[in-house]
Parts: sequence; C-alpha cells; structure tokens
Amino acid sequence: MTRWTALLLAAVCLSCAKTHQLTDTSNTVYGLASENSTLGTFITMLETSKMDETLRGSEPFTVLAPTNRALAALGAERVRYLMSREGAAELDRVVKSHVFPGTYSAEDVARGKLPRSLAGTAVEGSKSSDGTPRIQKTARIIESMKGSNGYVHVVDAVIR
Repeated sequence: MTRWTALLLAAVCLSCAKTHQLTDTSNTVYGLASENSTLGTFITMLETSKMDETLRGSEPFTVLAPTNRALAALGAERVRYLMSREGAAELDRVVKSHVFPGTYSAEDVARGKLPRSLAGTAVEGSKSSDGTPRIQKTARIIESMKGSNGYVHVVDAVIR
C-alpha cells in the first residue's frame, strides 16, 4: 500500500509541476516587462489593447518597450486619448508598432534584422558611435531582457 501511495503522490506532484509550468507566464516577454517599473504605462497600454494575452503565450516575439518617460513625451492628453474607447484603434496600432514576430537580440536589432512590426511598421536599426543599439536613429535600447518567448528591449522613445 505504501508503494502505491508514493507513486500516486509522485504522479500528482509531476502533474502539478507540469500544469504550473504551462500557466506560469513570469518569464514571458510580458512577464518580464511587467516587472520593470519603468514600463508601467506601456504595460497598461498592452493590457488595454489586450496585446498582453498574446505576449503571455509561447509564440516568439520581440518587444521594443518605450519607457514611462518616452510615453509621457507624447503628452498627457495624447496618452489619455489612446487609453480611451475612442482611441482604441490608434492604441492598437501604437502598441503593435512596438511588437515584432520572432526573437531578435539587441545586436540583431542594431544590424537591421527586425521584420515589420505587427502593425506593419518597418524600423531601421543601427549602432551609435559608442556602440549603443538604436532604432530609427533616435531611440536607444537602454536595457534588454530575454524571456522564454523572446526579447524585451527597453527603449527611450516611442516608435513612429
């Protein structure tokens, strides 16, 4: 009887571990980004546009996530509009302009290897004279995080 109890307990533990592994999204690009305090506004935008659901999955993505400061440069009224019901379509476009299918490191981005964004936006990658990866010659990648389903590159400007 003890052997069967031990086997049953082991099976239950393995089942729980596997279920947790399938539902734990903390290491996804969304999970990593949501843990970064400089990305709070962008996280709210992802959640409002429902893009967070996509970024929690296993499909590979690269996200160029603008900081709170970068989004604040749009102006408070503009951000409020994007977060409103009336601005939903534009918010979707703005968010998807920062999300790219596939997994691309900062070095890949600097070499111009990004495909078009989910919004169809083409971005130009380069390196500054000090070697910092740049996007559209204005945005700098200031931090990179690799998750289970891709990369989050924190950027200091909004991609247009």
